[in-house]
Amino acid sequence: MQLCYLRSCLAEFLIESSLLTMVGGMAGAVLGAVTAYGIALASGWPLSIDPAVVGGVLLLSRAVGITAGMYPASVASKLDPVEALRN
Repeated sequence: MQLCYLRSCLAEFLIESSLLTMVGGMAGAVLGAVTAYGIALASGWPLSIDPAVVGGVLLLSRAVGITAGMYPASVASKLDPVEALRN
């Protein structure tokens, strides 16, 4: 198996896990903002959402995705594609 294939396979899995958690983080941020807006509107409280906090949460989401995807990506990059499909 070539090293180039290993690196490209590893990168593909890491990019996928990073994008999936980033989309989940954005969906969570939007849902949280909508929920906070609804609660603030219903109770008459002022609403303040700091963009720096939202950005930090999205970066943390991506870091968790990359960290959680490292082990499966390293295992998958070492598999022979034909054998992986056979099992």
